[in-house]
Amino acid sequence: MTAMIPMTISSQNIPPAFSGYSVETEEKSLWKVHAEKEAELLKELVQDFKSWILEKGGPELKYSSIPFWQNYSPYANPYNYPKELGFTHIRPDPPNWFGFDAFV
Repeated sequence: MTAMIPMTISSQNIPPAFSGYSVETEEKSLWKVHAEKEAELLKELVQDFKSWILEKGGPELKYSSIPFWQNYSPYANPYNYPKELGFTHIRPDPPNWFGFDAFV
């Protein structure tokens, strides 16, 4: 269970998380450039973190997207984010992901 920006779950049809690009932009090619540059800049940090997890006896991490450096559950991945702000009209939740407006 996590509170997170849904853009970090699935980037289908939306700009990269934290990029500042609008979903309405005509220049969607910039999304790919941004994602590639982010991956390049964070490559060493991500690798160090993955190595540290393995050294501590943890499982190999399959995903490298900030801020989501953990493995997804094959059963249920609940997240907390207001539906109106989650781009679900253009970005469907991946399988086994469930958005909630609030956790109590």
